[in-house]
Amino acid sequence: IRNQILKEPADYIRSCQEFMKEKGQKIKIESLVEMGRQLESYKSWIDEHEVDLIIMNTKDEDQLAMHGLAYPLVVELRTIPLLLL
Repeated sequence: IRNQILKEPADYIRSCQEFMKEKGQKIKIESLVEMGRQLESYKSWIDEHEVDLIIMNTKDEDQLAMHGLAYPLVVELRTIPLLLL
């Protein structure tokens, strides 16, 4: 079950990497897909990997506002650009 849950976001990131490569963009897109991590883990990964931009899905189809960890990340990570989808 865990592998299936992580497959969709990993596939999406891979499609983004392929798209950027096809368009001739020479930017480094790293994938980090995990389950059940808290805000401190995100902050640690950001520092460890020298992240320049975070892209995060922030809504479910039925939801009108940010869900889950998106809001605390926006509040805590004011120095890193966030792309909230």
